[in-house]
Parts: sequence; structure tokens; C-alpha cells
Amino acid sequence: MAVKVDPRGLQDAVRELFARRADDAVLAMLLDMEKDAPRRTGSMVNDITITENDSPTTIARHLRAPAEYASYQDEGVPGPILPVRVKALRFVASDGSEVFVKSTSGVPRTDWWTSKVTRWREYVARVIGH
Repeated sequence: MAVKVDPRGLQDAVRELFARRADDAVLAMLLDMEKDAPRRTGSMVNDITITENDSPTTIARHLRAPAEYASYQDEGVPGPILPVRVKALRFVASDGSEVFVKSTSGVPRTDWWTSKVTRWREYVARVIGH
């Protein structure tokens, strides 16, 4: 008995499988980012976008954290932080009260983003069972 295989159909099926696994890996990474992100309101993590940028030879997913302060939370900011256009820095404390200060010592590095993105291969390996 002969079996006829359509190479184009096989290629499409393999590509679809890889795309699903890429989506699974990105979702696993995103869940870890959400778990580890510093948060007060959750908007920094809730605004993360994922876009597909596939081509005939590449399956690509792009994650973006558009919040202006996302990189500061990830990479930290060496202190001191001083006001530039106003007399004091304004923060909302965890209890909801407003706090005004002349300077702050900075923001510690959390790696909530970088630690996941640099290990993207581990997420792929996890979703394919290796």
C-alpha cells in the first residue's frame, strides 16, 4: 500500500503546531511576569501586549510593556531621584494616602521582565515537554 503525502499540507501542519507552541510559551512567560511584577494598581502588567509577527520563514511573538515606568521597575533607578519641574515628588502610598518628598533613594532592580525574556528558550522547552 502506498501513502501519498502532500508536502505543502505537512509543512502547514508543522507550522501551525509551532505557532501554537510559541503562543503557549509566551502565555507561560506572561503568567510568570504577572506573578512577579511589582504592582500597586496592576495597570503595568495588564497593559502588556502580545503581537504576532510571522513571516514565511519565522514564527515570532513580540511582548511589549507600554507603561512608561515598566522599564524603571525592571531595571531599577539608582538614586537619588529629585524633582525637576516641581518642588516635591508625589507618591500614593499603599494605604492610599498622598506622600510628598524632596527626594527618594531610587527604585531597586526587580528583573520582573528581563529575567523571563532572557530565559525564553526554557519556556519553549517547557511547553514542548523537554
